[in-house]
Amino acid sequence: MEETNRPKRKRPFLKRKLSIILLIILFIIILITAAGSWYLMNAMGPVKSSEPKEVDIEIEQGYSAAQTAGLLEENNLIHSEVVFRYYLRATSDSSIQAGHYTFSQDMPIRDIAGQLEEGPNAEPGIAFTVPEGVWLEDIASIISDNTPYSEEEVAAELESSDFIADAVEQYSAVTEEIENEEILYPLEGYLFPSTYEFYEEDTELQVILNEMIERTEENMVEYASQIEESDYTVHQLLTIASIVEREAQFDVDRPLIAGVIENRLEADMRLEVDPTVAYAIREHRYMTSLDDLDTESPYNTYRNAGLPPGPISSPGIASIEAVLEPEDTEYIFFYARPDGEVIYNESFEEHQQTQEQYRSEWEDGRQEEEAD
Repeated sequence: MEETNRPKRKRPFLKRKLSIILLIILFIIILITAAGSWYLMNAMGPVKSSEPKEVDIEIEQGYSAAQTAGLLEENNLIHSEVVFRYYLRATSDSSIQAGHYTFSQDMPIRDIAGQLEEGPNAEPGIAFTVPEGVWLEDIASIISDNTPYSEEEVAAELESSDFIADAVEQYSAVTEEIENEEILYPLEGYLFPSTYEFYEEDTELQVILNEMIERTEENMVEYASQIEESDYTVHQLLTIASIVEREAQFDVDRPLIAGVIENRLEADMRLEVDPTVAYAIREHRYMTSLDDLDTESPYNTYRNAGLPPGPISSPGIASIEAVLEPEDTEYIFFYARPDGEVIYNESFEEHQQTQEQYRSEWEDGRQEEEAD
């Protein structure tokens, strides 16, 4: 009988081997893509958000994009001249304007590129500064005072379900945690305190607000590894940092206050911090009353254990860093005096003595404020 030439079947182990190889290749592609995205986001962000310096540079007539990028990197204004050149190629429709510029190290690439296109003498059509520790309502007022938009329009956009959903989808730092029904303003704490400039007077409101959220995103990317190593989500980090921001007048106290908060959370103690009460009653007061402490609100940390449902202000870099690197102490109490001094105690008895010693300062200050 003649033998027939039949095609040989592939052995099962060859199929498994091929599948494993394909999975490894897919994993490598995903890993490279994620690393590339992180690098690109970081490279496009500011070089230094904390204590940035202003740097004067001169762009001479005829400078190429490569020469300009090299000058910016040399002066520590951008992370990568390569990324800057590609950004210009992808977004710029006009040439770089020669002249004298003053750039700050907290400016992201897009702001530097925008100013280079507008020219050294271009004045922003919109400019405003959001200080650290203010409420979202205060930010809406600041924006309203410096743009064509009313407070009501700003507030409505920030509370818009579509705008909030877009923020969650667009920014990794903004997660579904902000959709908690107990949160008063979902984007409280996510509008980064900084100076903002827009060259068009009719810049759309969404563009302005997205720029503020993007500043938060850029800073969260900068601290991504520390956040991952911490026990907190970005939302929890911003919540604690917002409390630190409202409690501390001086940078030296921020890590200590963050350490006290961490100690109290680990000991399952209520935080009992007055700024959360002020946020709950929606009123800035010189001194918190006993009635205020009894306010029913998820933000009132005298009545509720754990963290409030969300941030109570917009924290700055110093407070964020303090939460990521809190002071390792045994303190579980702190008391802030009107002049900004903070006194720390390890026991309730010591804390009571401190309260009795300095409480009159707050009472005297309140009486003077009421008299005025």
